[in-house]
Amino acid sequence: MWSDPVFEIIPNGMRVVVEVGTYEGAWTRRLIDVVPGRYVVNCVDSWEGKHARRRAKFDAVLAPEIKSGKVLVHAGRSLDVAPLFDTVNIDFLFIDGDHLDVYRDLCAWVPRVRPGGLVVLHDYAGHSQSHAVHSDLLKYFSGVESWSAGPVVGRSAGAAGRIWSAWFHKT
Repeated sequence: MWSDPVFEIIPNGMRVVVEVGTYEGAWTRRLIDVVPGRYVVNCVDSWEGKHARRRAKFDAVLAPEIKSGKVLVHAGRSLDVAPLFDTVNIDFLFIDGDHLDVYRDLCAWVPRVRPGGLVVLHDYAGHSQSHAVHSDLLKYFSGVESWSAGPVVGRSAGAAGRIWSAWFHKT
């Protein structure tokens, strides 16, 4: 089983997982493998423009989980899909969407995370657009929340040392 220290601090008994930015489903697959307890992974992606062909790969990679209802697909822009979760308490939010506008994703999604829920922002460091992720994170928190950053296993062993994520428990 794939394991990572960040995911080991996720509380048991989680029910609602949201992944903003699913691309081809590689991180979705990892979430399915490591998140403890019973849950549904809600995948949010528009698959617009140059990423439109990625949807077919996503559907193929996660076909059994989609069919069983363990993975729910919300095809659309992040900010348009977020209101669908107005009455839902998200237990774990994984943001890996538009790296150049993480601030808007944080504003749209973090209020929907339950107190004590875990929020992870991928590509905080080691990605070509990490500067934007880092800047938007600092802008959003402005010293209000506490958060930590550290490595989260990347798409390969080589990526593990350079791809970092930021995470925090919502208070």
